Amino acid sequence: MLKKKFRVKKRNDFQNVFENGFVFFGNFLKIKFIKNNLEYSRISVVIPKKNIKLANKRNRIKRQIGEVVRLDYNKIKSGYDILIFYKNKEEKILYNDLKDDFIYLLDKTKLLNNI
Repeated sequence: MLKKKFRVKKRNDFQNVFENGFVFFGNFLKIKFIKNNLEYSRISVVIPKKNIKLANKRNRIKRQIGEVVRLDYNKIKSGYDILIFYKNKEEKILYNDLKDDFIYLLDKTKLLNNI
């Protein structure tokens, strides 16, 4: 998981992204993002209870997505607040599928650094 500094935590920040953010859809994930005035990007993972009922399964998926984000954080452009939603109702998903979908969405949204 990312350090607290790199996570969207405050209610106002969440509302700002929800109301004014741009949305892009992948196979398993949905990304909402908006530019912030910081020198680093902040990211949070959201898994609706409506999609996955049991907390332990939601937490497992959240940990998997968090690990994908942690390993690929240096590929993300600076200065954005990003919310990652798990939009699938499947409780078991492969790590590589999440990683591929995340990289695809970063590329699609132009949030991917050209390293």
